[in-house]
Amino acid sequence: MKALIILLIALLPFTGIGQTAEEYFKRGLEKDSLKDYRGAIASYNKVIEFDPANAEAYNNRGIARHMLHNYNEAIADFNKAIELNPNLAKPYYNRGASKDELNNPAGAITDYNSAIEMEPNYAKAYSNRGASKHLLKDYKGAIADLTKAIELDPYNAVAYNNRGTSLKSMQNYKAAMEDFTQAIEISPEQAAVSYTNRGLTKIILQEMKGAIADFSKAIDIDPKHTDAYLQRGLAKASLQNHKAAISDFSKVIEIDPENTLAFYNRGLSKVQIKQNESGCLDLNKAKKAGYRDAVEAVRQYCR
Repeated sequence: MKALIILLIALLPFTGIGQTAEEYFKRGLEKDSLKDYRGAIASYNKVIEFDPANAEAYNNRGIARHMLHNYNEAIADFNKAIELNPNLAKPYYNRGASKDELNNPAGAITDYNSAIEMEPNYAKAYSNRGASKHLLKDYKGAIADLTKAIELDPYNAVAYNNRGTSLKSMQNYKAAMEDFTQAIEISPEQAAVSYTNRGLTKIILQEMKGAIADFSKAIDIDPKHTDAYLQRGLAKASLQNHKAAISDFSKVIEIDPENTLAFYNRGLSKVQIKQNESGCLDLNKAKKAGYRDAVEAVRQYCR
């Protein structure tokens, strides 16, 4: 489950030469604003064709490639931007974000360090570095960076969410809940992850009804949020509401047909309400997918 959020919004303005290159650069920015990332790449390609030393065009093309999940290509562009102008902080920051997406948090931290060295008040760089430290289980370091990010930008909902995640990992559940709530209050329309994280914290505190309410809020915001459906199903199952749990697990499978956990838990709920034949089909599917707990469940319920 993706409890952390990595930010990547660090476009650069045009500083190159030539009117034609500038026109294509502006077109690239327009395409970015419309989330037409392939169109943006085509425009930045033209800028680079007219102005091969334009570090800003490489940076912005890297962002478009990142948004299309082409992280290695994005890193290649950020590398070129840094080669052309090593004094720009944003390409380092952006390269760090792409490294995070490639599960290289240590490499990402190195880049965020460079960005912060150049711009000591770079709130988003502190926020992302904190998320990377969390991935390396350096929760205290993560909290320190995320606190700095909040100090620099008190309306940074992502930093509150991520700090809450680190506080939760340190079993400081009260403080974690406060941070998730703050993230939700700052950005309620984009708070699906924070509602889910707060719901997970409530489950730990055995506040099942409150957890279900939070997962429902997450689903209202993002109807394809499989984590929220899965966790809501688990909470309902813990309250012996297996029919409602089955509905949530089925929704997960509808969105993600290869979700082994959803098959496993749907199978368990089905056998609890005496739907053994259908439940065993689900449990065997989870077993076939390599889910270890399903092996014992099949042995226990499916004879």
